[in-house]
Amino acid sequence: MPRRICRSSKISYRPDAKTAVCYADGRRITLGPWPDYPAPPSPDIVAAFNRIQAERAGILAPAHDPAAVTVAVMANGVFQWADVYFKDSPKEIHAINVALGKLVSLFGDMPANSLGSRHFDGVQNAFVAENRTRQGVNKVMGCLRRMLKRAVRLELLPVAVWQASLAVGGLCRGRTVAPESVRRMAVSDADVAKTLPFLPAPVAAMVSLQRFTGARPGEICRISMAEIERQSDQIWIYRPASHKCSWRGHERRILLGPRAIEVLTPWLRVDGKPLFQPRFACRHVEGARKSRKLGEYYPTSSYCHAIAKACLKAGIPRWSPNQLRKTRATEIRESFGLEASAALCGHSAEVNARHYSSPSYKLAVEAALATG
Repeated sequence: MPRRICRSSKISYRPDAKTAVCYADGRRITLGPWPDYPAPPSPDIVAAFNRIQAERAGILAPAHDPAAVTVAVMANGVFQWADVYFKDSPKEIHAINVALGKLVSLFGDMPANSLGSRHFDGVQNAFVAENRTRQGVNKVMGCLRRMLKRAVRLELLPVAVWQASLAVGGLCRGRTVAPESVRRMAVSDADVAKTLPFLPAPVAAMVSLQRFTGARPGEICRISMAEIERQSDQIWIYRPASHKCSWRGHERRILLGPRAIEVLTPWLRVDGKPLFQPRFACRHVEGARKSRKLGEYYPTSSYCHAIAKACLKAGIPRWSPNQLRKTRATEIRESFGLEASAALCGHSAEVNARHYSSPSYKLAVEAALATG
């Protein structure tokens, strides 16, 4: 059996044939003549080498017959790319499935290159018919446009189709039958206190910890000792390995003060696994199913669902974990200003003012009393 060729992947010179070669997957591939060696290789040789490397990396997709690429085939190609690119973001993958799924359900058998603005109008109207809010429809249509742009890059779609999707603008307030979304405000501490007795012990601790830190729900669900730095007895720093803006290269630091440390201390463990695990909730629950397979941490969906059930039992309006984040951001803004609130939430001051803290009513009252 011949010995497999194992050499580094680079442009090499073959003296006996005076050609440029490279080695890939145990094969020697001729790139072209190289008569003036040791002069640098010609542009044709470099282009041939780069093309081979791209094909090996799966970057260069084979050419597609435009007539054979249906909307379903195009969507499948984008799905495969999204599963790899957004592997750490289930929320983003779900949004892509919703956006492309509706397009496929309506026009799956059509040639993708025949899509036009009237078809995207139909998709938008279908989302409106589902009684989605105006903001929700605009968000999912924006996701669809981004995926169509990716399909153009993957050579699954002509650029004219993506440009046609841009002609379908977002829904305007007061000019559509789609309802407006209700902005959720900060939840009161009184409602949080009424909810805690009806929550499993780990979830109650997660709620209290999020109330004192203002962290995102996903950051609370996956917290572990491996990501916590104990600076002193009064202040710890939690640096989540993965967070919403990690792909931007941003560092996330969540400060744990004395009250947060007090909540966290009974749950500390040194094995590097998430601190709040569902099995701790079922340990002392009578009649709990022994055969149920439990994960190592609470998904954000389960965290939200547990709070919703507790609100129903407590007889209070339903609130979500993100409202705890608003409560903490508003509290810090009232006491220490907008910059401190933005630093706590891990956002710029502009983004924090727009999304995570309401206007300072306290300061407005003080100004009215002093000058009004």
